[in-house]
Amino acid sequence: MRALACALDEIVPPSSDGRLPGAGEAGLAEALAAQPDLRPALLEGLALLDELARGRGAGGFVDLAPGDHRAVLEETVERAPGFLPGITAQTFVAYYQVPRVRETLDLQTRPPYPEGYAVEPTDFSILDPVRARERFYRER
Repeated sequence: MRALACALDEIVPPSSDGRLPGAGEAGLAEALAAQPDLRPALLEGLALLDELARGRGAGGFVDLAPGDHRAVLEETVERAPGFLPGITAQTFVAYYQVPRVRETLDLQTRPPYPEGYAVEPTDFSILDPVRARERFYRER
C-alpha cells in the first residue's frame, strides 16, 4: 500500500501550498486496491516498480530518492502497459470525489436533491416554430 500511495502521489502530487493532498496522501491507495478488476494490473505493476527500484540500488519503490519515483514509473510503461494508464484514470476519478479536495476546490459536496440547483427561466416560445410544423411521423 505504501508503494501504491507513493506512485499515486506522483500522479497527483500535493499542492505546493499544502492545501491539496497528493492522491496517495488522500487515501486513494486503499480505494484502488479494493477494486477487483484493477487488482491484477496493480500487483503486476507494483512488483515491477519494486524490481526497477532494486535495479537502481534501492530496497524497493518507496525507498527511492524522491526524484527517482517518476523515472521508475515512466519505465513501467513499456513493460506493464496497462498499469500506469489504468491507475491514472482511476486516480483522477477518485481524487475529485475526496471531500477535502472538493471543499478546497470549492466544489459543492452536497447532493443536488432536495435542495436543488437554481435554473434560469427559459422562454419556451422559441419552440413555437417546431410546434407549428406539420407532423412528419406516423402514429400507431
